[in-house]
Amino acid sequence: MKYLWFNSFLILFATCLVIICNFEKSSIINVYYASNLYICNINKDPSITSPNIIIKKVIGTHISMSHKNVEGFYSDSISFKIHYIPHGVHNFFPKFVLIYINNGRVKEIHQNDLVNYPKLKYLDLDENDSSN
Repeated sequence: MKYLWFNSFLILFATCLVIICNFEKSSIINVYYASNLYICNINKDPSITSPNIIIKKVIGTHISMSHKNVEGFYSDSISFKIHYIPHGVHNFFPKFVLIYINNGRVKEIHQNDLVNYPKLKYLDLDENDSSN
C-alpha cells in the first residue's frame, strides 16, 4: 500500500483486483458445512501476494441468479497465489458466509481482514501456511 501526502491530505493507494468466477452451487465443496451454497469458484489466478488487496470487479456469468445471491468464494489450486484474504468482496456479495481457500498458501489472516464479513460462518484455509 502506498501513501501520498499532498496539501495535508492523505491519499491511500491500494492495489485493486478483478476476479473471474464460475458461479455454481457448492455441492463440490465440503458437504459437512457448506453444501448447496451459491458460490464464486475462482478459476483464474488472482495473485493476491500482498495485504490489503481490494476487489474492484467480479466477472462471471450467473444462471438464474445474481451477485446478490452469492454466499461465498472458493479457490482450490496450488498454482494460485492467495497469500492474504482480499478486501471488498462484501461490496459485491451481500449474503457472503463462506471463505474457502484450499492450497492457496495463505500466510496471514488478521481480524481486520474479516471485519467486512459480518455474516461469515465458514472460514476454511485447508492446506495453507497460515501463521495467525
